[in-house]
Amino acid sequence: SCQSTPAVLVNNDILVDRGYEADYLYKKVDNYEWTLDTLFEMVQGVYQDLNQNGQHDLEDFYGYASTPYGPVYFYPGAGLEGTYLTDSGFAFDFGTDKASTVVDRILDFVEEDDVYRKEWDFAPFMSGNALFTTWASEMYGLRDWTVNYGVLPQPMFDDTQDTYYDVVSGGALLVPITITDPEFVGAMIEAMSSGSARLMLPAFYENFMQQKILLDDASRRNWERMMSEWSVGEFVRCFCPDSRLNNWGVAKDCITSDYRSFKQSWDKQETSLDNSCREFYKMFMVD
Repeated sequence: SCQSTPAVLVNNDILVDRGYEADYLYKKVDNYEWTLDTLFEMVQGVYQDLNQNGQHDLEDFYGYASTPYGPVYFYPGAGLEGTYLTDSGFAFDFGTDKASTVVDRILDFVEEDDVYRKEWDFAPFMSGNALFTTWASEMYGLRDWTVNYGVLPQPMFDDTQDTYYDVVSGGALLVPITITDPEFVGAMIEAMSSGSARLMLPAFYENFMQQKILLDDASRRNWERMMSEWSVGEFVRCFCPDSRLNNWGVAKDCITSDYRSFKQSWDKQETSLDNSCREFYKMFMVD
C-alpha cells in the first residue's frame, strides 16, 4: 500500500529551463527549507495561455496541475492529523486556529491562475506543460510517463516546522470472528507476513521502486525518508466512523469545492461527527 504515498512531483527539465539548478529543490528538502511558501512562490507567474483562446484549459502551461483533491495533502503535510485516536475516544484538529490558517492558505493557492485543478486530470504535467503536480495514486502508473520528474515530500507549512510529514496509505487485514480454527489462521497469517518481509518487500523496494519508478538518487533518498522518518498514517482511512472524515474529509470538502467557510462548516458538523465517533469507539474499541 505504500506505493500510493502522495508525493509532489517536479518536472526537472522545466525547473532548469526556468533558471534553477537541477538539485535546487533537493537541497531545499535536505536543508528543511521546502515549504508551502517555496512552492507557491515558484508557481506564481508561470501560467501561459499556449493556445491563446483566453481560457484555462488542458492545453495551457501551468505552475501546478493536479486533480481537485491533490492539494488536500498539504493539510497533513502541515502536521495536522484531522481525526486521531486517544485513550478515551476520538479527537479532532479541524477546529483549531492552525487548521483554519492552513486551509485558507491552500485555498489562496488553488485559486491562482497558475494552478490547474479540475476533474481527474494530470494532463498538463504528463505532457510537460506544468512545473509541479501532486501524485497520490499507484506509483506504477508513473512508468508510462516520459516526463523527467523528481520526487519531493509534501512541503512543510512554514520554516518553523521541524520535519516533513508524508502520508503512507495503509490497509487492514481483517479476520472474521466466525473462524473455527484461530490457531491455524494465525499461523498462516504469520507465515505469509514472514514470506512477504523476506521476498516481497526487497523486490518492491530495491527492484521496482528504486530501478523502475524513481529516476534519480535524490528522489530515491526522498522516497525512502517518506517511507520511514517522515511517514504518517490516517487512522480513519482504515476504520472510518463517518465518511465525512475519511481522507481529511472536512478540509477536503472545502478545498475541492473552493469555498471559504471551513470553520463554519466544521462547527456545523462537529457534534454529529463526534457522536458518530463515540458510537464507533463504543462498538469496536472499548471491549
